[in-house]
Amino acid sequence: MSLRSRGQEAAINVTIADEFLSAFNLTGALSGAFAKVRDFSVTPRIEQSEEGYLGEDVDDLDQQLNGYDFAFTCDELDAQAVDFLSLIAFKETGKLPPPVITVSASYIYRDPLILPRTEILIGCILKPSERSIGGRKEYIQTSFEGKAKYRQVTVG
Repeated sequence: MSLRSRGQEAAINVTIADEFLSAFNLTGALSGAFAKVRDFSVTPRIEQSEEGYLGEDVDDLDQQLNGYDFAFTCDELDAQAVDFLSLIAFKETGKLPPPVITVSASYIYRDPLILPRTEILIGCILKPSERSIGGRKEYIQTSFEGKAKYRQVTVG
């Protein structure tokens, strides 16, 4: 048996805090359309630079972490994806601050010596990127893209 982790050992949760949630039929912890996540990716935005100096044989290297990019795709179970876009449009049109979004990815490992981890992306902005209706027998899917300023990992 392989100890490699599979997607079945990961769970994605999206939480929104905003005073207008109920007006758009949303609650803090999104479920429904956000419950059936097909894929999830996180990419650190790391900038690397090289500086060359006279009299030195090798460039100085430096890197800076500028946050995280993430993306995921969901199958629609209800109207939450549509309602979320309506909330974003309302906030933007009214020149109001965007909703406060937190995305967490929980991982369970098959090796019993490795404790579960939860990766929490904090200070996120999230946008629907594509809504796809593939065909009569296909599920309606919405893809999301986001950026996070900070990341925290909890163990256990």
